Amino acid sequence: MKNKKLLYTLFFIVLLSVYLNLAWDAAGRISPIYYNMIMGAIFTGFALLHGDTYIGRKSVIVLAVLTFIISFIMEYEGVKTGVIFGEYYYGNVLGPKALGTVPWLIPLSWFMFMYVSTITVDAAFGGRYTGWAAMFLFAVLDSMAMTALDILIDPLWVTKGTWVWTAVHHLPAGSVFYGIPMQNYFGWILTTMMIFIPYRICYFMNKSYLTERNRDYFLPCLIYASIVGVGCIEALTILSNKGVLFVSLMTGGLFSIGSLLGFMAWRNQSKQNT
Repeated sequence: MKNKKLLYTLFFIVLLSVYLNLAWDAAGRISPIYYNMIMGAIFTGFALLHGDTYIGRKSVIVLAVLTFIISFIMEYEGVKTGVIFGEYYYGNVLGPKALGTVPWLIPLSWFMFMYVSTITVDAAFGGRYTGWAAMFLFAVLDSMAMTALDILIDPLWVTKGTWVWTAVHHLPAGSVFYGIPMQNYFGWILTTMMIFIPYRICYFMNKSYLTERNRDYFLPCLIYASIVGVGCIEALTILSNKGVLFVSLMTGGLFSIGSLLGFMAWRNQSKQNT
């Protein structure tokens, strides 16, 4: 790979930033706006560079463009109407807002998490599948892996003032999941499926899923697993909530374990071929 040094540099910065969340929490501080924006740009750069090699340039561009456009539209409508994710608004933690509603960093954040989620799914369940059924099934798995991250992210970042739910206290108990409207998670499934279905069509039709893997292919899986791991620690230390911890382990944790098994299977196959 031509840009291997750059890829590893970006990877280690991203991975470090994930674990630095624990340091910010231990210090009782929220990461500064400029830090969040720089990390967002670096994470995006890593995803684009990694995707250019391992899922194909066309596929990663399609994923990025779809994510930036659809996530912004859904978030904008969500903030304005409360119909998609529930009634909420963004604080100032994530920096300047587009049209006074959604921080510019949000579409980047969606893309970062979308990318590591889809690679984790491929690592866990990937194979030489074909057909429309496989495209749809992988889009569903992608959406589940992505929403699994949100189950952790939302309860944690609400405590930091990143976004604020304005009507959650007036909702019936059965429609609230650890302080977050259940509507939010259905909104995530809807939004991610709108992105992942056309992405998977492009991905399969361009035969990107036949790309030869190597050790570097699995780097996003380590980021995904680290986000889950750090989030679980924060669920105990910040939220003191074993429920969020359990649900996260049974969702994002299982995807992480699946990608580890995929890595082990690849390594064993590589040894047999040498």
